[in-house]
Amino acid sequence: MNEITTLLATAEINRTAVQNDAIRAHERVIMDRQMVVCGLSNLCRDLKEIRDMRHYATLGYSDFGRYTEEQHGIGERQAYKYIRIFERHGAEFLNLNSKLGVTKLLELAVLDRDERDKLLSEHNTDELAGMSVGEVKQLVEGAQELHGQMDMFDAIEVDKASAPAETDVEASLREKIEAEYAEKIAELESKVMTDAELADFRREAEKEAAAKTSEAVKQLKADLKAAKDGKTAAEKAKAEAERAKAEADKQLKELADSEKQLKELKERINAAEAEKAAAEKQIRLSADPEYARFKYMFERWQADSAALVEQLFKCDESKRSKLIGAIKKVMEGLGL
Repeated sequence: MNEITTLLATAEINRTAVQNDAIRAHERVIMDRQMVVCGLSNLCRDLKEIRDMRHYATLGYSDFGRYTEEQHGIGERQAYKYIRIFERHGAEFLNLNSKLGVTKLLELAVLDRDERDKLLSEHNTDELAGMSVGEVKQLVEGAQELHGQMDMFDAIEVDKASAPAETDVEASLREKIEAEYAEKIAELESKVMTDAELADFRREAEKEAAAKTSEAVKQLKADLKAAKDGKTAAEKAKAEAERAKAEADKQLKELADSEKQLKELKERINAAEAEKAAAEKQIRLSADPEYARFKYMFERWQADSAALVEQLFKCDESKRSKLIGAIKKVMEGLGL
């Protein structure tokens, strides 16, 4: 450390190239450590924001887990672990203790703030970082057993009338755990113990029972909340799917209408082109006056012939054959 201090105090121009390289690498390591420390806290915070604000839906994902797995390679369960760490410890604590790692921070997350701070006052971060996960878990369990999370039974003994009403689930759990310790207490009462010893044991037993009851109730509430959140997410996903389907149906209808309009437009274009061709042909033919005169006379003859045939079939059948013969003679006389 003294050598580093000396080199840092020395002007760069007065240091050797090797010394300058060593100082720069040392400073980069310091910056890298700071980035790692901030990285865990920022990751936990940002994952929580994406879940809470439903940014994953804005990014095109139907659920949070699919987003974290496909975009970041983080399983949904692991992502929720990061969020739980941030919610229980906060950014400041994570920045100071990120070296513990995710698994150990999760173990500490079961403690309330007072229990956690007391544990860290007895075992600093460096000491915990050097322990195995199992050893940290044993310390956490010891802290829970020693302090308890909620002294339910003491509160009942002090003032039952002012205590909040228990739910059926809490009462059932409390009675079950009280029964578990009742036999132990009865066994000790039968032995030769001082009143003080018996009171101490009873107090410790009740604290342990209260802690277990509180943890069981907490877990039950967490499970119920998770189930409710899952149902809400499923309902939202269903609503989003229905909106997406409606939008797709609308787009398909617009596409079908566009295709119909395009077909009609093509038909009008074809008709216009046919009319144009006919007009051009008529213009070309109109340039020959003899042809135009013949065409006029032919159209009149065609109309008169149609009227003649129509009148022919109105005549009596006995006369019709004579008339037809006369028409044929006229045609033959024309040389047609």
